[in-house]
Amino acid sequence: MVNYHLRLRRLASAASESSFRQFTFKKSNKAKDGQWARAKSFDTFAPIGPWIETEFDPAHRRVASRLNGKPIQDASTDLMLFDVPFVISYFSSCMTLLPGTVISMGSPGVLQEPRPFLRPGDMVEVEVDGLGVLCNPVGSPAGG
Repeated sequence: MVNYHLRLRRLASAASESSFRQFTFKKSNKAKDGQWARAKSFDTFAPIGPWIETEFDPAHRRVASRLNGKPIQDASTDLMLFDVPFVISYFSSCMTLLPGTVISMGSPGVLQEPRPFLRPGDMVEVEVDGLGVLCNPVGSPAGG
């Protein structure tokens, strides 16, 4: 039997490389608990919209990311460490998921090396086959 909890703890190490976690936890020495769900749940940390597609099947989809038009990531959801049904099952075993709940899972594959740093004025695009392209400008830090 696969020990999914052990796999999830190991995943926490890999997840620490996500941009969400880098921004929130690597800049702060306060949170070193190794969890990876909270790191994607802060206010203003949800680049989603302008709508949520409820009938979309994420299996076997190409996900591409671009920074200022330059490709930085291109992979299939088949490369995700955990598929969507498993993640929903895991989270629903330890928290209440209500209609409209968003679970931010990260993306398949790896970013180019060296990994780019985002700067105010940059434009980040994420394209998912069957959904389209989401473009988000990078703003200045609050108070900066």
